[in-house]
Amino acid sequence: MRIAAISDIHGNLPALDAVLADIAGHGCDLVVNLGDIVSGPLWPRETQQRLAPLALPTIAGNHERQLLGDPAGLGASDAHARHALDAAQLDWVRALPPL
Repeated sequence: MRIAAISDIHGNLPALDAVLADIAGHGCDLVVNLGDIVSGPLWPRETQQRLAPLALPTIAGNHERQLLGDPAGLGASDAHARHALDAAQLDWVRALPPL
């Protein structure tokens, strides 16, 4: 069985697309996502939209926990992602199992 792990995407949609294309070319049987998915200054909303339909086994990373924390205490990247995501996308993040 060939397993691929992705992590630390941080909202970088073009990089995610390149990695997913590479994984597809290697014929992996399973892809797992290890978190730190949308928090970043790039494309948090679009990154979540790309990943959600894939239904990959995914866990929440530290940035998912931070993203859902007190809005007043968020760093710039987490604050950007939280503002960019809609309620359904934030619910998707909330539903991720913890590390």
